[in-house]
Amino acid sequence: MISLIEYLCERIKSSYEFNNYYNGLLEQLAHSFFEKNKHDFVFTAQHERLLHFSQFFSNSSNEHNRAIALKVISGINELFPNNNYTKAITKSILTNFGLFSAVTSFTDPSVSLSTSSALLGDIRRAIQAIPNSEYSFTNRQYDIYNEILINDFFSFSGPTSLGKSFVIKNCAIDLLDRFNVIVFILPTKALLEEYLVDFRAMLNKRGIDNVNITKSVSGVKPGEKNLMIFTQERYNNFLYELDYSDINVDVLFIDEAHKLADKSSKRSMTLYKVISTSLEKYPSLKLIFSSPVISNPDIFFKYFNVNGKSLSIAESPVAQSLFFANICSEEYKYFDTVTKAVIDFNISGDFESDFDLIFKIGSQHDSNLVYVSSKSQCVNKAIEFSNFLISKGTAIVKDEELVAESKLISEFIHKDFSLPHLLKYGIAYHHGNLPAFIRKRIEFLYANKKIKYIFCTSTLLEGVNLPTKNVFIYPFGKANSNNGFSLDFWNLAGRAGRYKNELTGNIICIGNEENSWDEFETSVANKDQIEIDNEISPLLKAHRKILNYLNESVKSPDPKVVEISTMILSEVLTYINEGKVGGLLGAFDSKIRQKIISAGRAHLAKKNLLNIDVSTFSENHRFDSDIQSSAYKLASNSNNILTTFQKEDVFKYLQKINDVYKIVKPVGILPFSIMTYSWLRGEPINVIISNGIRFSKKVCEPSPYRWVDFDGSNSYHVNLKILEIINSIETDITFKLESALAHYYQLCKSLHGEDASGINLSKFVDYGTINAKEMSLQEYGFSRAAASELLKKYRVFVEFDSNDGLKRINVKGLLNSVGSGGLLKKEIEWLNI
Repeated sequence: MISLIEYLCERIKSSYEFNNYYNGLLEQLAHSFFEKNKHDFVFTAQHERLLHFSQFFSNSSNEHNRAIALKVISGINELFPNNNYTKAITKSILTNFGLFSAVTSFTDPSVSLSTSSALLGDIRRAIQAIPNSEYSFTNRQYDIYNEILINDFFSFSGPTSLGKSFVIKNCAIDLLDRFNVIVFILPTKALLEEYLVDFRAMLNKRGIDNVNITKSVSGVKPGEKNLMIFTQERYNNFLYELDYSDINVDVLFIDEAHKLADKSSKRSMTLYKVISTSLEKYPSLKLIFSSPVISNPDIFFKYFNVNGKSLSIAESPVAQSLFFANICSEEYKYFDTVTKAVIDFNISGDFESDFDLIFKIGSQHDSNLVYVSSKSQCVNKAIEFSNFLISKGTAIVKDEELVAESKLISEFIHKDFSLPHLLKYGIAYHHGNLPAFIRKRIEFLYANKKIKYIFCTSTLLEGVNLPTKNVFIYPFGKANSNNGFSLDFWNLAGRAGRYKNELTGNIICIGNEENSWDEFETSVANKDQIEIDNEISPLLKAHRKILNYLNESVKSPDPKVVEISTMILSEVLTYINEGKVGGLLGAFDSKIRQKIISAGRAHLAKKNLLNIDVSTFSENHRFDSDIQSSAYKLASNSNNILTTFQKEDVFKYLQKINDVYKIVKPVGILPFSIMTYSWLRGEPINVIISNGIRFSKKVCEPSPYRWVDFDGSNSYHVNLKILEIINSIETDITFKLESALAHYYQLCKSLHGEDASGINLSKFVDYGTINAKEMSLQEYGFSRAAASELLKKYRVFVEFDSNDGLKRINVKGLLNSVGSGGLLKKEIEWLNI
């Protein structure tokens, strides 16, 4: 039977009065946003009536009704922030929702609540309080928190502004009372640093000092409480590390779990594999999935054939306004994310261009994020926008911190690098191939309102914590209504407005002569049902494709089929040696399983892989059987190991590695080897870049795509080359080459023994140094540049153990000695040492 409050909410929603007043509010919000100073709206009885309705909606158990209440109070607050009745209702509803930080930030302390509301609010705040913190969980955060604590298998989803990572970090710390080993799997290396710093600060605040926090496999300490923060690749390495075979993982958190269903990602199979392996290896594992706005978070239980509890949260602690602005046709629409109402509206003026729109709206706010789908366009648009501002008479920002940051980045990268120039105008760009220490600085400056406009790529979809008031989006992706587009769109749009920072956030979809949002509107409107599919089961049902690959009867097999077949081949090896049927083989019925085992055995025999080390083959499923076979043959000859760091020896070794793993084209192996050797020897990145520019002959222009003669006097060419070199370091050297070197060294060790397997170059490539002390400082959280400076100039303030592991940093002495504007000082402060 429906409750009285739900009955009243339905009656209100269906009434002409509410819909008329509510649509009127939306239209006022649209005009206020686009024409800030051209309207003088007056608080009327209609607004008062809407606030009265919102009190009913706020007491509903229905998410949609509560979302209406938040939309009303946030919208009226935008228009009439000083109205006393608005203040009172806003404080009451925010308290009812457990949005205590918003109460503190956006309501007047002098406004009193009713005795019952105040009492209930105080009780809720106390129950939901976070230990040793001034904060409390919101109602929905507390729901998630409790479900994580009591369920062995739990999957939840929610909007970006919900604060999912905040919840799971606090849960992990509380779970350390019951468990010894907790692992987080994060989608990018950049996030590892963020989590490491956050956990260190949170544990210090709670007075917990018996926990080892690490983002590297080598930093795990057996016999201690461990909080491990890994990518799926690093966790994969951990699972096969013999020194840690006795360690039992108790809790596994999968952040950004929707990546499991990413058809375009080459890493999704690795994520599937490590979760599946963990469930087999650790029978008592507690497994938690966290995802953005998907409506079926329970899908992951089907991936791994487990039963669990799931929770899909649609409501956000921040209200959002979504606009479609077509500059060319002068068409403007307000799409209400709560009721799905679409309001067409006109504005009195017009915008000259997309940049004019961004500037006129963005100048009224502290933080404006502009999404562009490609890295090259991201950089180009940021530069073009700066030229636009200059043409409008915008002067260089007189901010000492921005000036100092601009100088620092120029010194560390190159004097002609475009980013430092943009910073002087309060503009930046942010994408995945920027060095980590620069991304970190840009994120810090933007979060602290120093940078006003930031142009970004899909790095933000990887979970980077970068809240903003406004998100401007250029059309992206394939124009259809598939869930992949909708998920990416709302995951990105969710950056608009962040709990504790704002009550509202704005999303502006920009259309112009080149791009229109018309064909995307259906996809965007379908917000409630964003489902992802089980991408693994269809692969396991496609046994014919697997058999065709194993029998080599198809010329161009699907990469996903190749990868899962390689994983199956590792189980075939185990079956041959131990008679054990693994999880993937066990998913097939007995007749098909025997066919696959038979085909797999023949495939391995043909590739001369029947005697390969099973653990090495299993760990490195990213390399297909052809690469594994070539690498195994090369490693079998003891003359093909690396024994010194001499330049000639390293160059010959890299040539052999590249012949097998095809990291770069043969014509590019010499410049690649030069760059890699410089990186290994700890050369500063600005020296590597300068050398790359000095010896360059060609450069790739992205639009139209073509290789042209490099002109060192052309700043455009210079910046293309800078980003090309940085990309080569971040992608080719520290990811592709590092993975290949690790695999090859494992093969050598399995064949010749550890003492006769030569130098494991992979770990040195990963850190960009052969100095073990510098590696320890990087493991702690310092960037490569800061770690190098610390050892060269301030070694006296750092203490290491006999194995070059970091023991202690004399923080007080160090802070008194380092320069106030330097990178090292900034990183010490960021690391919360």
